[in-house]
Amino acid sequence: MKKCSLLIGLKLVLFHLTQIVLPVFYRVDPSYVRNQTGSFGDSFSKLQERFKQNLEKLQTWRKGLREAVGLSGFHYRSIRPESELINEVVNHILKRLLEEVFRPRDNKSQLVEVESRVEEIESLLSVESKDVYALGIWGIGGIGKTTIARATFDKISR
Repeated sequence: MKKCSLLIGLKLVLFHLTQIVLPVFYRVDPSYVRNQTGSFGDSFSKLQERFKQNLEKLQTWRKGLREAVGLSGFHYRSIRPESELINEVVNHILKRLLEEVFRPRDNKSQLVEVESRVEEIESLLSVESKDVYALGIWGIGGIGKTTIARATFDKISR
């Protein structure tokens, strides 16, 4: 039953949540998963027997597995230590996370009342003036001080 839940979860992640899926084929050849052959095919046949009343679900699982195999991932071969695979996977995930953290975002359309605050700050700073101004922004955490400061900087630095 665990495998069924895993397959359903994989299907949800692939097609509904638009999350990154990183397949790791541990002690199974990806071609066995793609074609449902070999040791994986044997296990899938048993699953098919258990769920023969729900062919639609089985077809969904098959399709999800074939698509997962088509994704870029990792294949463990017993000719190298498992620790190498773990390091490779962790480094890949770390790289992707860092790329995501530092990816430029344009989420201003999701922000409430930011534009009016930016305009208010611009008027206080007299942006057209050659004088130097300093502006302090304070308040409790989580109210958008940094967001407003960034939006103001983005607008006046163009």
